[in-house]
Amino acid sequence: MAEAAPGCPTVHWNGVVEKSISAPIDKVWDVASDFLRFPNLLTIEPVEGENRVPGCTRKVTNLPGRTDTESAQWAKQKLVAINPSEHVFSYEFLENNTGVDPGYYSTFQAMQEEDGKTLVRWAFRFSPSQAGSDRFVPFIMSGTNLYVQELEKLAAPAPPASVLVS
Repeated sequence: MAEAAPGCPTVHWNGVVEKSISAPIDKVWDVASDFLRFPNLLTIEPVEGENRVPGCTRKVTNLPGRTDTESAQWAKQKLVAINPSEHVFSYEFLENNTGVDPGYYSTFQAMQEEDGKTLVRWAFRFSPSQAGSDRFVPFIMSGTNLYVQELEKLAAPAPPASVLVS
């Protein structure tokens, strides 16, 4: 969906993935806010700055374990804001070869729910000049859904150990 902020002539495409996951908020935050390690579905290389500090920049590649980087899609992403007490961080795309226009902006937020669950909200915004924007939103939502699924697995409490009695 396209919308302009009040007083701002620029129109952006927006989307959001929300999911309640069965994991405590502190564990979800610990995994998700690790800008240089999550998501594990991607290969992540530090470029500059300190992890979990605004200005930290990473290069993500979508083909983990591949060495033929010429065929891999990659993007440099910069952490622009982080608030651990509110469990929220935002990042933007810098240079990339994915076809994403500069100005792509994403915000992750974790919110405590009842019964030890956490609501994950991962929102994104990009320019409508993005080629095929109407197809790009579902593409981004699909990838974001994969990251949320991975987050749920990584943050879930470990199952109780089995005890063998003889």
